[in-house]
Amino acid sequence: MVFPQALRHVLPPLAGQFASLIKDSSLLSIIAIQEFTLAAEQINSATFTNLESFFPLAVGYLILTFPISLICKCLEKRMRYET
Repeated sequence: MVFPQALRHVLPPLAGQFASLIKDSSLLSIIAIQEFTLAAEQINSATFTNLESFFPLAVGYLILTFPISLICKCLEKRMRYET
């Protein structure tokens, strides 16, 4: 079967793509959809506090992407061949 072998090789880049997809959702702010980055920029423009507005943004993205990374690492360990 080719699928298990292919999945083993595709899993790390796929995890990176999932994380990038979440991080690139900030591009939606260009289309005027309210999301994390746009909200942080609005708070920053109203209060002029860069760190206080963008630190929760970074923590939010970490909360969203860290579980994806952990799941993919577990899957990589499970699919690794014993040598």
